[in-house]
Amino acid sequence: MMSPSLLIFQTLKPYFQYKKPGFFLFGHGVIEKKKINTLIQDLHIDLSHLGDMIDMWRQMGFVFITMEEALDVVINGYIINKPWIHLTFDDGYRNNYTLLYPFLKARKIPFTIFLSTYNITENKRFDNYKIYCSLIHTRDFKAIEDIFEEFAIVPPTNVTPELFAKDVMKIYKYFAVPEKLKFMTRVQSLLTTDEWRYYDKLYDSEEVMVVAEVREMAEDPLVSFGSHGHNHYILSTLDDEGINYEQRQSKKLMKRLTGRDPATYCYPNGKLKDIPTNIGSLTEGNDYTAAFTTVKRKISGRVSPYAIPRFPLSYRYLPKLFLRVL
Repeated sequence: MMSPSLLIFQTLKPYFQYKKPGFFLFGHGVIEKKKINTLIQDLHIDLSHLGDMIDMWRQMGFVFITMEEALDVVINGYIINKPWIHLTFDDGYRNNYTLLYPFLKARKIPFTIFLSTYNITENKRFDNYKIYCSLIHTRDFKAIEDIFEEFAIVPPTNVTPELFAKDVMKIYKYFAVPEKLKFMTRVQSLLTTDEWRYYDKLYDSEEVMVVAEVREMAEDPLVSFGSHGHNHYILSTLDDEGINYEQRQSKKLMKRLTGRDPATYCYPNGKLKDIPTNIGSLTEGNDYTAAFTTVKRKISGRVSPYAIPRFPLSYRYLPKLFLRVL
């Protein structure tokens, strides 16, 4: 027969182990000055807004934990009796080094950056910038019509160039790789070399980190780095061989960049439709411990290590985030 004290303990044990909800939050870049074009610079959150959100979360009782601690919670079942957050930032924009890093370091907040290794090692800006900048700023409208006809893109009527550029980017993301390469060559030709030089300087928020900056940050225990693939291709557009290349090449280059094998992987775009059904076995086979999506969900217990949800780091999602804490 169970003793009264043991009975009480067994009755209360689930409450002792109650897991407070947590979140992986994701952003891309940060910005201090007013945006020149809201579409081209859409992925960057105002640094003062980030500060306001951090103050709010701390007032609500959230704690900021490291990637290692967060993975212990979601994969190994460790318990944190406070609501928690781990901040992640995708791609590897240079403002992660110049603005975000000193900002979070001063507040002792750990964070993770998922790098697209081709862009970092080759110092190339991302395709979304090139497409948006070309379509919005070109004066060669006949060339745009020819490109759309060549790639069977039907332009809508009565929409702004910004809205249409966004639609084109959505289509481009799901092109096969040969189509992507051909499309980018055509689109980049819409602006002259001098025009590109001007706009690259104007939109300096779209620069990527250089190798020396990655290596400096990698020495700081507050910063962890994970893989965002090599070419930032959506994995559902690739076969298994292509996926393995993206993950293995990125892992190899990240070891050179940071001095460490990356344990974590972040799926480009990261929606359910962007992730093949066998991605868990492929990612595990390529020696990643965990992988992250953009599926919006809080975490209150263990989750699949290769389908970890994340919530967007944005003011417009804050009410939803608060409701999911309750």
